[in-house]
Order: sequence, then C-alpha cells, then structure tokens
Amino acid sequence: MSGNSPKAYSLLQLNTSIQKVIDGIGKSIWITAEIASSQKRNGHVYLELVQKDHTQIVAKARAMIWASQLSVIKTDRGHDTDQLLSTGTKVMIKVTVTYHTVHGLSLQVYDIDPAYTVGELELKRRQTIERLQKEQLIDRQSYLRMPLVPQKIAVISSENASGYADFVNQLVNNAYGYHYQLTLFPVSVQGEKASKEIVSRIAEIDCNNFDIMVIIRGGGSKLDLQPFDEYDVAHAIAQLPLPVITGIGHHTDECVADMVAHTAVKTPTAAAELILRLASNFEAAMEEGYQQVSKLALQIILTQQDRINSISQRIGQLAKESVNKNKGELDQLFLSLKLNAKYLLDKKVEELNQIQHSVRLNAKHITEKQSEELTLLLQSFKQQTKYLFERKNEELNTLEWKIQTLDPLELMRKGYSITLLDGKPINAENTPKAGDKLKTIHHDFEIESTVDEVRDTNLAQAETEETWKKK
Repeated sequence: MSGNSPKAYSLLQLNTSIQKVIDGIGKSIWITAEIASSQKRNGHVYLELVQKDHTQIVAKARAMIWASQLSVIKTDRGHDTDQLLSTGTKVMIKVTVTYHTVHGLSLQVYDIDPAYTVGELELKRRQTIERLQKEQLIDRQSYLRMPLVPQKIAVISSENASGYADFVNQLVNNAYGYHYQLTLFPVSVQGEKASKEIVSRIAEIDCNNFDIMVIIRGGGSKLDLQPFDEYDVAHAIAQLPLPVITGIGHHTDECVADMVAHTAVKTPTAAAELILRLASNFEAAMEEGYQQVSKLALQIILTQQDRINSISQRIGQLAKESVNKNKGELDQLFLSLKLNAKYLLDKKVEELNQIQHSVRLNAKHITEKQSEELTLLLQSFKQQTKYLFERKNEELNTLEWKIQTLDPLELMRKGYSITLLDGKPINAENTPKAGDKLKTIHHDFEIESTVDEVRDTNLAQAETEETWKKK
C-alpha cells in the first residue's frame, strides 16, 4: 500500500463498530409500525415492519418474537395477541435493537400495547363510517321492505361456529312448527382472510332465490370482530337488494356491519328469534284479522236476517191485504180466463175438423190421379209389347225364309247338283283324277260316272278364249 492511499477498514471491522454503537443503546424503546407480513415458525414469530407515508413505504425493518417471550406477552396482554400480530395491523411494540455482523439490523419484541391498535382500529372505523355516510350507504338497507314471513334465508357464517349452531337450532326446532330453507355460505369470521371471504360470499348470493340474508358470529373481542368494521364488508351489505339481519355476538360497541344492515340484533340466537317473531306476528295478525272478519260477517248476517224476517212479515201482510182487496177482481178474471179458454178450445176443434176434411179430399184426389196414370201406363205397356212381338215375329219369318233359301235340296230343286268323290265333295283337297268313280246327285236322280280326263280350269278357260279369238 502506498503512503498516499486512504486508510480502509474491513467489512467486519465496520459491522463490529456498528454493532458496538447499537449495543451501546443498551435499553428497550417503544415504536409504532404496520405489520407488512407475519410468519410463525417453531413457536417464534417473524415480522416485517414498515412505515408508510400514504401508500409509499418510508421505513422497513425485521423483527422477531421468541417463543418464550411470546408466552409472556400473551399472559400479560391476553389471547388477542395473535390477532394483533396479523398482517396489516398497526401496532405499538417494545423492542430492543440488535445488530449482527452477518444478519444485519433486527428488532427483538418484548411487549405489545393493544390499546394503541384498538385506537387505530377505532380511527379507521370512524373513517369508514364517514365514507359510507358520504356515499349514502349507511341507511340504504332501511328502505328495503322486510318480508312478512321470510322463509328462504341465506346465512353468512362459519360452519363450525357455535353461533351458527345456536342460530340453526333455534330456528329449526322452534315451538311453532315453522319451516325454513337455510343455505349456508361458509366464511371465516375472523383473521386476515375474513373480510375478503365475506365480500366474496355475499357476491355469490342469487337474490332471486332468497327472502333475506343473515350474518351471524359468536362473541369475541373488538379485534376479533374487526372484519365487520371493514369498509368492503359494509359496502357489500349496503348494496345487497335483500334485507340483511346481523347477529354478531357483542354487547358493547356496534360494528359498522350492524349500522348498514336492515336490522341488527346482539346474538345469532336473537337473529333466529327475530325471524320467528316475524312469522309469529304475521300468524297472530292473520288470526286477529280472521276473528274480526268472522265477527263482522256474523253481525252482517244477523242484521240481514232481521231485515229479511221483517220484510217477509210485511210482504205476507201486504199480500193478504191485497188478496182481500182484489178478490172480486180475481173472480172476474178467473171467469174471463175460463170463457176465453173454452172459446179458444172450440175454435181449435173446428180448425182441426177442417184440416181433417181437407186431408181426406186431397188423399182421394191424389189416389184417383195416380190410378189414371197407372191405367195409361198399363195401356202403353201393352201396345209396346204388341208392337215388339209383331216386329220380332217378322224378323223370325225373314230368318226362316233365308234358311229355306240356303237349303241344298231347295238349290237342287232349282236345277243345281252336287258331285262327290269317295262320298266327299270335290274341292282343292279332294281332287279327282282319271279313272276315279264320281257320284252326281240331282233333286230327282243320281248319276254314276268315271273320270276320263282332268283339266286345269284356268288352261281350259285360256283355250276357250283362244278359240274364240281365232273365230
């Protein structure tokens, strides 16, 4: 190293010097910070602390709580310690600063002040309420109409929570025998994930299938109930078009979810009792209405019955007076009716006799006319038959004459004869030849002859024509 070179220290020397300075602080101090992450391993808790200026981180440090110290803190501060050490919580903690030459700066936690965190939560709660008021969401649910008898109920709760069991038992095993359709949308009701799960489950509810929604949770500390002060949860409840009943188990401050709900009661059991009371009130109102209607109907019936009796008596009296007064007129009217009836009867009998006479005349006329037509028809038939018979007879005579004309004996009587060869007429198939014996039959005699020569008729005719030409 040259004489002009600056003096340099090793990294270990530097870190050792820093360690001596930090160790020189020698006492614990209270600090405030926000927990950016929290992990628990082997009973120890490892934290990442940050400080923000609005959303920008301006300071960061690692911290740890050894298992032995965590046990001491829980003994002194109660079991809300786990809730205090969740991500996103602002805390006031008592720490000592340590510096390790390899692992660097870290903080060891010795104590936690729950009052600071509660105060921060209360401040955040008030800011949430102010925001909801500006957005006109605080009383939005109050404008919804609670069903007279809600029966289809969507329940936001933890399936294993005792509060949910109390609610179901109170509702299902009610003394009135009412029946309800319960659908659970299970969520975590405390811890880091609770608010996100609640908002997500509310978004899953199909409002067309339910009458109301109920959010229930058993008792707990203010830190345990912190999800129900979250803006997102309150916003989801306020925007739901179903009436919401909250039964979040606490007896001191109401949470923001209670403020935006349609109706808030103190416990899950009270929520079930409210639902039963609605049905009971409705049934009582119906019963009272039925009694009033029955009473009114009875009064109307009795009143009308009195009126009917009075009118009946009056009608009977008036009828009797009217009968007595008009008896003479009735007798005359009866006599007039009797005479008119006899006149009408006689008239109808006369008309009936006329009709009977007319029918007889028409029947006789029709019979005579049809008899004449039948006689004419018979005569026409006879003439037609005679004409037809005579015509057929002439045709038969003509046919007989033709047959007689074609008779071979008749032809032979006129001078014609027939020549036979071997008993058969001579023709193209039975042609005679020289030497054959022929038999010629005439009307009056028969000739036996022998053939000398047979000539072709066409050659003989041609020779005859030739002979005539030579002459």
